[in-house]
Amino acid sequence: VICLTNYVSMDAMANGLLALGASPAMIHSTDELSDAIKVAAAIKGAVSINIGTLDEHWIRSFKTAVECCKETGAPWVLDPVAAGFTALRTNTAKELMAIHPPAVIRGNSSEIMALAGDLGAAGKGVDSTAGSDAAVEAAKLLVKEYGSVVCVSGAVDYIVAQSDDGLCMAMCPHGVEMLTKVTAMGCLVTSVIAAFLVARPEGTSPA
Repeated sequence: VICLTNYVSMDAMANGLLALGASPAMIHSTDELSDAIKVAAAIKGAVSINIGTLDEHWIRSFKTAVECCKETGAPWVLDPVAAGFTALRTNTAKELMAIHPPAVIRGNSSEIMALAGDLGAAGKGVDSTAGSDAAVEAAKLLVKEYGSVVCVSGAVDYIVAQSDDGLCMAMCPHGVEMLTKVTAMGCLVTSVIAAFLVARPEGTSPA
């Protein structure tokens, strides 16, 4: 899993992926992303993009990575950290999705609602100000627009996806409050999703 992620989460993400048996690669230089993603695509790997520590250099790297995923067919997962908190974050996430839709979008309720156009959904920095159930309709809108699987994290996790019979939704009511006391756990979940996305058995859906 090639991880373009914020400095806060790199260590947790790398260790978490290793514990799963995945191989993390923390790569964000535009000089090597093309080569690295070609290798990832060839060995059926994935790319995880987390916009946590934004600046113009990170944004350039994100866009390069998504363009490479589009060219190679490597699936990518988006963590739109604090989308809705500032225009830069919301716009950056939307621009990445416009280049090439992610296989999966994973965010908290405020982030998901902001991506779906809810201007009143701004979170408290990286923290959500609404329960995960409040973002279910926003998740459905994103699935319809981009074709991505959308995961809304919270006390109850919601996974919304497209199926042959229309939209389908699963829920996981097993939130762990302790995880709200440790930084970067949501970031880790996004990278874990990327790992399982490409490890799933043939013939099963991304959801």
